[in-house]
Amino acid sequence: MKPRVLALFGLVALLLGACAPRVEVPTPALPDVNAFGPTFYCGYMKGAPLAHQVFVPKGEVSLTLLGGESAAVGVEEGFAPEADPARATLLVHYPGALDGCLFPPLSATFAPKGPFVLVHVFGEEHARVYSLDAMNEPPRGMRAYEALTPLGERVGVLIFVEEWVDADYNDAVLLLKGAEPVR
Repeated sequence: MKPRVLALFGLVALLLGACAPRVEVPTPALPDVNAFGPTFYCGYMKGAPLAHQVFVPKGEVSLTLLGGESAAVGVEEGFAPEADPARATLLVHYPGALDGCLFPPLSATFAPKGPFVLVHVFGEEHARVYSLDAMNEPPRGMRAYEALTPLGERVGVLIFVEEWVDADYNDAVLLLKGAEPVR
């Protein structure tokens, strides 16, 4: 008798639940965090502007190529000592043209022995863009911003690279972790 009572009770509860009014609570649409600009860049949000020319390591340093909007075929990312910016160590190579976010992004860790600059190499001519403004032909260059998670937590530095002449600073976007800008 008890199993029948339990089954009947379950059926009555199911019927009553079906008759209850439905309350829909609208939820705000989440931003497409995998979009490429102007607010989100491949999972990261652009925060406050930072110094962009020279960085110092604060532990293990990593550099990640998140994506970009470049017509150049073949890009490489690396670093050089501040005292000798022409002596670059290239860490990440992407053979194609950048057209949005890379999945998965390309990343490498490195251990600079002191202050360093970033180096972006692009195209068949292997042209270079440095975080050190004095090494670039204007408007080529880099700019830095706090890298924030979609929840607003700081996770590193977003580096925006300008290769050409339109000064949109989106030809490549990098994430630098484990280092701080000093100038």
